Amino acid sequence: LDPIFEDSEILIISEKENMMEELEQHNLDTNRISILNEDFTSISALKKAGVEKARLAVITSETNGVRSTQDVDARTILAALTIEKLNPQIHTSAEIYNEEFASHLKMGGVEDVVIQGEVSGKLLARISMHEGLLSFFKDLLSREAGNTLDFILATQKYAGKKYFDAAIELHEEKGYTLVGVKPYNQELMVNPKEHVIA
Repeated sequence: LDPIFEDSEILIISEKENMMEELEQHNLDTNRISILNEDFTSISALKKAGVEKARLAVITSETNGVRSTQDVDARTILAALTIEKLNPQIHTSAEIYNEEFASHLKMGGVEDVVIQGEVSGKLLARISMHEGLLSFFKDLLSREAGNTLDFILATQKYAGKKYFDAAIELHEEKGYTLVGVKPYNQELMVNPKEHVIA
């Protein structure tokens, strides 16, 4: 868990029965996790969950097999837009099946939209072509040990420096490997060699 959230309470809104037992079966620490057994698209459930004061909302695609992917996406969009209306300051991430609906979420203020299967499919394709790549990604995506991906704030020391020069300096001083830059209120730029850090 990101250090900024290490003392945060986690509330899961789901109509799924036995959710806590399922989490425990995956050896997850459930000490700070609570379950609200209600429909996550319901305004009253979202208010009861405290979404108006929350810092972060994550909406994952339902996987019960009862609804079509379009219905699942419609419920995700409904929940995301309701959350953004109740709390415009919240950072919302949502997973959908159909890429054509991503623009609706972005227009409604959702910061991160993931297309179900897109990342895992691309990752699987890369891993299958390059032996040993899976352990690299496992190391990066794990918080348990090893390396991780994180944002760090650029200090005045790096202002005015080219990305490449800052990357060398960060690596020499702190052992960090700079892979991208995200200027304030702009999109992330991966390996922007000629970019000057502001």
